[in-house]
Amino acid sequence: MLRAVYHDADDAANVDTPPVPLEVHAVDEVPYTPAHAIYFVFSESGKLVYASEAQHEESEWVYAHTGVMHALLALFAGEMHGDTMDRITMYDAQRRAVQVSFLARPPLYVACASTEDSPLFVVRPQLARIHAAIISLVSAPRLERLFSKMPNFDLRGLLSPTQLYLDGVVEDMHASAAVALHALPMQPMDAAMRQRAILACLPSARDGLLYLFVVRDAQIAALAHPKHHTPHPEDVALLLAMARCGPARTQPPEHEAWAPICLPHAAPHGFVYVYTSVVEDATLFMVTSHREGFHAAQAWRAGIDTDALLDALHAPCPSPPSIPRVYHYAVVGHRYAQCTGPAIPSDATRLVSLYTHLLARLQGPDTTQQPALDAAQVYAPGPRHAALALPLKLLYYRTATEAILGWRTGALTLCLAVRPPYLRVHAAQ
Repeated sequence: MLRAVYHDADDAANVDTPPVPLEVHAVDEVPYTPAHAIYFVFSESGKLVYASEAQHEESEWVYAHTGVMHALLALFAGEMHGDTMDRITMYDAQRRAVQVSFLARPPLYVACASTEDSPLFVVRPQLARIHAAIISLVSAPRLERLFSKMPNFDLRGLLSPTQLYLDGVVEDMHASAAVALHALPMQPMDAAMRQRAILACLPSARDGLLYLFVVRDAQIAALAHPKHHTPHPEDVALLLAMARCGPARTQPPEHEAWAPICLPHAAPHGFVYVYTSVVEDATLFMVTSHREGFHAAQAWRAGIDTDALLDALHAPCPSPPSIPRVYHYAVVGHRYAQCTGPAIPSDATRLVSLYTHLLARLQGPDTTQQPALDAAQVYAPGPRHAALALPLKLLYYRTATEAILGWRTGALTLCLAVRPPYLRVHAAQ
């Protein structure tokens, strides 16, 4: 399967891949230390809205650090470049460097305090995702109205029932390869069985329908949507996070839920409505623009051929390719932004962090103002790597426990993790 993806990608991209020795930039034996990142969301008046450390949610610690973040933002407000500013370095009691990054989206501000020296163009999408999760619960126009009338409004009291949802969004950023690679998490499945599952779920009346998909093990098994409503990976990530902590999963025996959500790409200034229902080990999603569409969604659920759906979902699927010493890989097709690959066997946070920085160096910063050295410093200190120009096409580097290979073409992005013993040329081949 992996070889077929390679050949299809080269044909589709219609580009000549230069010889491997000319394209691979290697970083050997780089130590890796799991980073600890804490995220804060607060208002212009310094009111805490959300903190990612749930165990500290009611302690003085989180309020004290929120006050520090608000004071730093007020002190260095003149250093803002658009909605971000250069990172601020502080030191904790153990003399460890703590990097503080900000994202300004008035009336809310998102901050990250991390012991990992990540480049700003890696941290900024993570801060934007947390802000999008807040906006998905309270639309941007309503948020502006609330704070224009009451600048000291306590939004945290309104959002407190959604703590599990927001925690799930943060967890996915550090534990989901698909989220790290900005793609839809697709379950490996036979094409005929996937089509059969879609046909078993399609409703007869499709007015107002945006998305329809079936999820198993946090991966999409079947997906249907109108041509003009292609789902965005960030929207789908929010929906999956909501479904995991929603009443359809947590409050049996109903096994169904109906909730409004403001999706940053499909409905940035209003709400769409999500119906979820559980069928054995799968979750059905219907996303519609109809506010009063709950009963229509129930009728759709009752009309699904459940037997045909479960037969398709439980049908044997092609086994992943067995490659010696390769313990994980992720392939993203750029045309549909879909990611496929096996489940991460262990230590997902560690591997996803490596993939995140790998993708950042393959894509490069969003703006030419960010120097290439900022990305090189993460895993490539020293003058030998400081001159590398981003973005890269191929990248290979080693930590103490694995080797990571990244390859980006016009059609796909491949991330490959290899256990020792390994040779650079073997991983590239």
